[in-house]
Amino acid sequence: MTLRVKPANNKISTLNKKGGEDKIIISDIHLKTVIGVHDWEKKEPRDIIMTIELGVDISAAAKTDEINETVDYDELTQRLISFNKNKTFNLIETMAEESATLILKEFNVFNVQITLVKPQAMPFSKSVAVKIFREKTNV
Repeated sequence: MTLRVKPANNKISTLNKKGGEDKIIISDIHLKTVIGVHDWEKKEPRDIIMTIELGVDISAAAKTDEINETVDYDELTQRLISFNKNKTFNLIETMAEESATLILKEFNVFNVQITLVKPQAMPFSKSVAVKIFREKTNV
């Protein structure tokens, strides 16, 4: 079975069903956003650490050595920073879901796994985190 995926550069790629086994991993992206359910959390932006694993097919990029054959992870990272900077969330679950939706919609990936870490979310722990995995369904 063949999947058709619309990449960020608007070029259509044809990838086989086993595609997406390759990964691009962007670790520890530092974001600031207003997030939390408590009033004290909503007073100013808080630190959030995001790690993303993108299910992709890098074979064309590996052969051509061309950025337009893969995911431009600088573009993706800047898009996420901009998107989340201008939002307000109650829950890190919502931030993770909306970020995954954006990536699947705008970039040439089969799936995405996002881990969000909220440092000092509670006084008795170092951090709280969520991890989600989402697949592109409209291909």
